[in-house]
Amino acid sequence: MNNFLRFTLIFWVLALCIFSTVPLLALANGDLVNRLNETLNQSSIKQKELSILVTLHAEGKATEVFNLNTKEKFIPASLTKILTAGMSLEKYPVGFRFVTELLATGPVEGGQLKGDLFLKGGGDPSFVSESMWVLVNDFVRSGIKSVEGDLVVDDSRFDSERFDQGRDPQRVDRAYDAPVGAMSFNWNTVNIFVRPGKKKGDKAQVFIDPENSYIQLINKAVTGSSQSKRNLQASRKPNGKSTDMIVISGSIPQGGDEFVIYKGVSHPDLWSAHNLRSFLLKRDISIKGSIRSGRVPLEA
Repeated sequence: MNNFLRFTLIFWVLALCIFSTVPLLALANGDLVNRLNETLNQSSIKQKELSILVTLHAEGKATEVFNLNTKEKFIPASLTKILTAGMSLEKYPVGFRFVTELLATGPVEGGQLKGDLFLKGGGDPSFVSESMWVLVNDFVRSGIKSVEGDLVVDDSRFDSERFDQGRDPQRVDRAYDAPVGAMSFNWNTVNIFVRPGKKKGDKAQVFIDPENSYIQLINKAVTGSSQSKRNLQASRKPNGKSTDMIVISGSIPQGGDEFVIYKGVSHPDLWSAHNLRSFLLKRDISIKGSIRSGRVPLEA
């Protein structure tokens, strides 16, 4: 209830500030202040936990109408989204799209691309499995059946900083702490599904979705008795310099429900490229070269 009241109050004040200049002119003599104070007094939120500033903008001048704890420091939490959205709209026009592209170098002969295939990230934060299928299906219609060169992922649209300085400096492998990048896929997280075997002592069944060559899965989990409690652990470890290893251990009760674990990945760009290769293989398109990072050349 408190969160709802807080959101309602903040939204109402912001709406008055941004969208209702004419009504504010009529309320500026004190009616608005009285209404705000009345709302605050009726709320279960302590006023010391709030910071509100209402200003009236007219004829190029800003007049302060209401002020509550504006010099106090608070954690902005989700209100940061308002500033982020405002700055984004200032930089990018309405309707701007973050585009993910497939580009190539070299000629196409008999369905074979005699060069490299490039996956260029445009900063799309919502590029998920469905998006990958759209990209792959578009590529299928090009008629290319195999790539003789490498699959190169271009992540250069953004800088190399994977974690914002405002985030907790202590890194963990859970999905909420996944890194960012110009080429991201499925929010740079992997889904791990665990099911029990047929009988106690059997190895648990573990699946990664979507299947890909980026993750090396080590399954040490077993099936416990039907009366046991689920006790599963999952940890991510570096698998060389460009992929990850995930170790599943513990137990899951016989006859128990499937359990899903979410983990972040270490290298968003390479993670995306490995998944692209897996999706292409499902459409019978092979890549004979390796997966690596790089930049799209001008001639692509």
